[in-house]
Amino acid sequence: MYVLRRARRDDLDACRKLWTDRSDWADRRHLSLRVCQLTDAECAAAEVLVLTAEDCVIAAVAVIDQTPGAGWSPERTQQEAVGLALMVTSPAQRTNSPSWLLARWAADFAARTGREHVRAAVSSEYLARHLRTRQGWEWAGTHTRNSTRTALLQRPAAHDNQIRTLVDDRTAQMPGLSDSLTARELIGAATSPHRPPTPRSTDRTTSTFDPEGLHVREVPQPTDQLLASADQHTAAENAPPTAESLGLPRIPRSKRLVGAEAEEFADQVVHAYLVLKASTPLIAEATGRSVNAIRNTLLRRGVTLRTDGSPRPVVKPKPEAQPRKPHESAIQAVQYTALGNSGKWISNHLEVSSSTVNVWLRQTWRWLGGTGPLSRTGMVRLAVQAELIAAPPDPGVRPADTNPQHLTVLHCIARGMTGAEIADATAITRYQTQLTQLRRQFGAENAAHLVYLASSLITDTAADYADAGTRS
Repeated sequence: MYVLRRARRDDLDACRKLWTDRSDWADRRHLSLRVCQLTDAECAAAEVLVLTAEDCVIAAVAVIDQTPGAGWSPERTQQEAVGLALMVTSPAQRTNSPSWLLARWAADFAARTGREHVRAAVSSEYLARHLRTRQGWEWAGTHTRNSTRTALLQRPAAHDNQIRTLVDDRTAQMPGLSDSLTARELIGAATSPHRPPTPRSTDRTTSTFDPEGLHVREVPQPTDQLLASADQHTAAENAPPTAESLGLPRIPRSKRLVGAEAEEFADQVVHAYLVLKASTPLIAEATGRSVNAIRNTLLRRGVTLRTDGSPRPVVKPKPEAQPRKPHESAIQAVQYTALGNSGKWISNHLEVSSSTVNVWLRQTWRWLGGTGPLSRTGMVRLAVQAELIAAPPDPGVRPADTNPQHLTVLHCIARGMTGAEIADATAITRYQTQLTQLRRQFGAENAAHLVYLASSLITDTAADYADAGTRS
């Protein structure tokens, strides 16, 4: 677990060492190392953060509550953004990609605080290309200031639960004002004298001044050949991980991990999956655990699995098939149901099983537009409306001549409501009495037969029969 916190004065030596190590790393690759200049206002608004692993500082960055530096268009400067500046990481931690962790944290922080973008100004052409091609930053233009060409980069804000799993954000815990490391002090650590580079005959050198104008350093500018050599170095460092390079402990499948050992193993798996970009089969090969065990470990930590790390192919959901029009036997089953016949009588008459009759009725119910469990009363009503079955004879009863409570109960029955649901919806407690009187009035055998015979009195539409509750 990484920890991100506010920088203290006692972190100054660690930050100075970060800049020295990074400068030596750049010199070996004949790359330029410049410190982006910040205005006084930006330095005053910047908060210096450090990323630590096991209490060791592995990265530092200044976070500005605005778009950093000049060169941005007026439209972009008016947008809410979080600025990153003076970012430096330990070359020894390049396989863990601290800059990737800081960028992902900044995007999540910007989203949590209502900002739209994360923005940065980068003086090194090589670093700008690395951020664009390796970490997904977007090119927003260039700006020249004091003869220094600066690349303007940005990335959208985005909520990221995975980075919260990897990084323990303690930036809300503020040290005392006298104990805080300032952006000026971080710039001073970056421009402290150290071993100068060794120029070659193919190098073009220019003088680079720090914002205070106190230190001059001859920095070799990369030629095309040197940039190609640097790309080779980067390609080797960013080669796909192998089971041996992950450095994960090998644990027998039969061993059960519990307590602190399980938590430590889960941290290592999450780091290998998110930071080192290892697939779940590769992690399983390195640890000796099963692929499903690795997947479950990641899912318990709230990690969203990549499609390339899934041991099973991603199956796209098939579009829901449209129900086919019922065949003649199914229509006969619906007609017999409307006439008050039981399912057993229908199965015997059509010489099929009861389950087959139920399948026919459910398919017809779906085709008529019904949803949820099968409602025989609702199916009969919809079948009459769709003219799927023969129209019932005229009962000779008009709505004006019918008891209002009878009409209410009739509509509720057509919707498939139970007695309890009818009582809750209409305050009619004597449901069975009303139903018995209706059946006697129309000479119906059961509720479905009643709905069929009295369909001329029901004015509901198909939408009223969708998910109407417990079906009859």
